[in-house]
Amino acid sequence: MRKITLAALALPLLTATASFAESPDSGRYLSDPAFLPKAGQIEGRTELIQSNSSYDLIDTNGTKSDIIKGEGLMLRQMVGYGVTDRFTLRLTDDYALETQYDNQLTSTQDKTKSSGLHDPKISAAYRLIPQGKNPYNLDLSGFFKPTVFRAQEASTDKHGTVANGGATYGLGAAVSRVNKSFTLRGSMDVVRYEQATSKHLSDGSTTTTGGRTALDLGLQGQWRFLRRMSLDADLGYEMSTSNKIGNNGSTPWGATQDNGDIFKGSLGLAYDFIPERLIGGLYYEYTQADKTGYSDLNNFSVSKMTNQREDAYIFRLHYLFR
Repeated sequence: MRKITLAALALPLLTATASFAESPDSGRYLSDPAFLPKAGQIEGRTELIQSNSSYDLIDTNGTKSDIIKGEGLMLRQMVGYGVTDRFTLRLTDDYALETQYDNQLTSTQDKTKSSGLHDPKISAAYRLIPQGKNPYNLDLSGFFKPTVFRAQEASTDKHGTVANGGATYGLGAAVSRVNKSFTLRGSMDVVRYEQATSKHLSDGSTTTTGGRTALDLGLQGQWRFLRRMSLDADLGYEMSTSNKIGNNGSTPWGATQDNGDIFKGSLGLAYDFIPERLIGGLYYEYTQADKTGYSDLNNFSVSKMTNQREDAYIFRLHYLFR
């Protein structure tokens, strides 16, 4: 994992050097992380994602009380439409199957299962400054995820859902430089997670998570080689404000949640099966988060979550209808 993460860090640095060494290219490459369809074009992206995650629970006495492990399988679909050459609308949703294993430190291990659709994501991107006469692209973007499905936490005998239970929206900007062989793209997004409520199917109680705001920074690089091959790397970093947590609508809130920073790194290889029409790729993604701490406890038994990590393997198809 460490070697893959270092490689994901090295590729954007390599593409940064190479992209400024070459002249900018006004062409659009389907594999490119800065790609936008032209007017009237329809793009699609289908992903199958298998993931494994784990984290430790530390109780208020500072003792490790549990190890939580998870397995997931997700099918994600995105459809985009080029309204103009510079303005794109996209709709994304996914269906997930999740299994969680609790009580890993005892002989009575519990297994819960959840499945269903996540809330759909509606997004838009506008190319304010197109590359060509300019040395770079400047894109403005925004998205909105309304609360469509109920959030229900699974019990050992009842199936849960995977919905968040609250709306999410964000605004962002991205700068990219595209050459014949390399692309470098940097992005910044401000994301707002509104208050969310989930129901525990084990006893009918509810947990409400207060709203929070996050800043997402991203850096992507792509190297296009051997005519139809491309090597992709993606780095992401999220910083978030704290939020409140309460049970059964309690007032005052049960605890303050101090969210740790989140780091993501991915590396993948893609092949252009039908030039600029159909691309398939395999990717590995690693996610790690700083400890999540809880303070101002009021009948809240957990003081922090540590060693939060996830490994994901992604098969992706990206296609374009002219």
